Amino acid sequence: MNSYEDFNRGKNKKLSFETECFEWISTMISAIVVLVIIFTIFLKLIIVNGESMTPTLHDKDWMALNSFLYVPKKGDIVVIKKRESLKEPIIKRVIATENDIINIEDGKVYVNGELQNEKSYIGEVDTLNYGDMAFPQIVPDKCCFVLGDNRENSLDSRFEKIGFVNRSEILGEAKVIVFPFNRLKIT
Repeated sequence: MNSYEDFNRGKNKKLSFETECFEWISTMISAIVVLVIIFTIFLKLIIVNGESMTPTLHDKDWMALNSFLYVPKKGDIVVIKKRESLKEPIIKRVIATENDIINIEDGKVYVNGELQNEKSYIGEVDTLNYGDMAFPQIVPDKCCFVLGDNRENSLDSRFEKIGFVNRSEILGEAKVIVFPFNRLKIT
């Protein structure tokens, strides 16, 4: 072999290593950009603070929040952004949406005159505090009525401090418990 071929082979190896490094770095940057977009637009993480959603959610559970083009539906668990009356965002369950008639009577929740079967997420509740809201109420346009699953220990729509929640105040649906890993599940 002559020195010209040795020179080209060494140059190609160097070029190949540089190309490989460049491709690896650009792949990593692309992956980071995609993750940033996903967690900025589509998913957010929130940590549950308090016991108002027990037994469904526990204090310090980490939740993945779907906020992309989200419209609240009855039964969804949502995160409501911080407002003047709140120190931090809160997490609650949507019980009624716009134009529904909500009533709490004899410790039971009724939506449009229909008794709500909530045993799957609240268990047995003997009494339900009415808060400082008078019932029945019609949920205003673009609003929701929300309750915590731990009805005896929840600041929610039954109280003027929270009241009806405008859809624009909802950050998204808390769909998946992602941490601790032993509680990993879709809500």
